[in-house]
Amino acid sequence: MSFDGKIAIVTGGMRGIGLAITKRFVKDGTFVYIIDKSIPESFKIDPGNSYAVLRAISPSGMMYKLLSQ
Repeated sequence: MSFDGKIAIVTGGMRGIGLAITKRFVKDGTFVYIIDKSIPESFKIDPGNSYAVLRAISPSGMMYKLLSQ
């Protein structure tokens, strides 16, 4: 299955399984919205790919705003 040119939303994408999923999507050419409570200063993914990091205190509130646009 190809995710090239698609958009994904990953909650908890800064650590653990969420980070692994984020990295895979980015590697496959997917634009990823990463939603997490904290963003480590050392966070880096291949800069040649597209992603946006959104800091959310309440992930459900952030998801509502993101999906309603």
